[in-house]
Amino acid sequence: MKYDYSSLRFRYQIAAFVPERKGRAGQLDVFCLPDVTTATAGKAFFKASDAKIRWAPNAKALLITTSTTTSGESYYGDSGVHLLSADGMGASCLFEGPVSDAAWRPQPHLDSLDAATGRKRRRPRAQFVVIAGKQPPQVN
Repeated sequence: MKYDYSSLRFRYQIAAFVPERKGRAGQLDVFCLPDVTTATAGKAFFKASDAKIRWAPNAKALLITTSTTTSGESYYGDSGVHLLSADGMGASCLFEGPVSDAAWRPQPHLDSLDAATGRKRRRPRAQFVVIAGKQPPQVN
C-alpha cells in the first residue's frame, strides 16, 4: 500500500492506494483525518500495480499516475493519468498510454480582477502539466 497526505489550514487528508491483485482492481481512497473509517473520495483502477499520488497546492484535487509492471503480454506495461477531486465530486481519466510525468503548478494562478476596486482577486486555480505519448511525447 502507498499513501500520501496533505495539510491545508488545519485540515489533514490522506490518500491511500492499494494495488490490483488477483483480478481485483486497484483502489485509491481519500480520508479526512481523524475519521479514517469513511472515505471522502475513491476510485478503482484496472491495470494499476503502482501509483504516484500528487496533491494540488490547494489540496482540493489529486493527480494519480498509474502503471503496471512489464509482463509477457506487454513489454512496456500500461500507464495512465487520472484526476480525482478530494471531496469525491469528480474523477476522470486524462490520458491512457505511455506517461513520462505529470505535475501540479507549484503556485496557484491568480486570474481575475475585482470590478469594484480594480485589484486582483485571490482566486487560486490549480493547474497541471502532463507529458505523455510515444516519442516525441506531447505536453498538455
